[in-house]
Amino acid sequence: MKEVLHQWIKKYIAQEIPPELAVCEFECKQRNCSRSQWSQCELWKSYNRTLKASLN
Repeated sequence: MKEVLHQWIKKYIAQEIPPELAVCEFECKQRNCSRSQWSQCELWKSYNRTLKASLN
């Protein structure tokens, strides 16, 4: 029963967040960004530089 509930929550409520968007989802206070705001966001740019560096 516990596993069924976990799978249901994962499928319908808690969707996976791509790593490049995790900072937006968990660290940013702004709820929605336009594409231009997002592309200029210093928090997002910094996070993605760090993410890319860790993959190399």
